Amino acid sequence: MAYGWYEDAAELLSRAIARDGHRVDLKVKLLQVYFVWGNADQIATTASLFQSALEAAGEWDKVRMMGKTIGQSL
Repeated sequence: MAYGWYEDAAELLSRAIARDGHRVDLKVKLLQVYFVWGNADQIATTASLFQSALEAAGEWDKVRMMGKTIGQSL
């Protein structure tokens, strides 16, 4: 991410989530990549897929703020 390789970072995180789907930290990191990238559509789509896990882990408010900041209502 540090060099603007957002697509690569998102792909790596997506693969990791496919292997370890229970890891909320990976889901939050993927959403952070989309946020820094400015990819509002992916934030909205991905957040809705992960919402129940994020709520259970107490991370949903953080994700909602990312969405709100980038112009997405989650």
